[in-house]
Amino acid sequence: MTDEKHTITTSHGHSVNVQTPEPATLVIEDVAHALSNLCRFGGHGRRFYSVAEHSLYTATLITRRLRALMLEPWCVAGAIAALLHDAAEAYLVDIPRPVKTLLPMYGELEARMLEAIRQRFVPWAPNFAAEVKVVDDIMLVTEAPQLEIDMANWSAKYQCITPCDITLSMLTPSEAEPMFLDVYHSLMTKQQQWQAQGMWSLEDVRYERV
Repeated sequence: MTDEKHTITTSHGHSVNVQTPEPATLVIEDVAHALSNLCRFGGHGRRFYSVAEHSLYTATLITRRLRALMLEPWCVAGAIAALLHDAAEAYLVDIPRPVKTLLPMYGELEARMLEAIRQRFVPWAPNFAAEVKVVDDIMLVTEAPQLEIDMANWSAKYQCITPCDITLSMLTPSEAEPMFLDVYHSLMTKQQQWQAQGMWSLEDVRYERV
């Protein structure tokens, strides 16, 4: 029996229980559609800027960092992890960080949803959470000035982070959605090729954040 009280109907007609999500109910098309329509910073930027576009840049940035650390075998897996790091928001919406601290239950729901997303899309991947957090923060301080968001009252932690050289495109939802899907499918194809060629496996390679 479906728990209607905690279930949402997605853009592609799936029923997802946000309290106890089942991996089988999650599809990448729903993730791409929802994230493309969700605005970062609670909508307080001067222009529309989607979570999907943010996720694309985060995937780009983590690839740069892993390559710089000479961890080429992990670039594709890391990019997939970064692309999906905010995928829970497709079902739980984007909550600004200061608000999240006041909603402890949201953190529990997000953790459950992220685990369901991991099981559904990347059950083979190691945990890139620490490295994703680094690039997520870099993107945060890169995005804010371009969206004319005042960072003067942000914590000292963010004041010490150096922005990257990415320029936001401010994609519309109809532009961001297919781009997100294209990148996802391209990365998954590359990952499958790596594994098929025996160039990557959890048995003989271990990722450690440097």
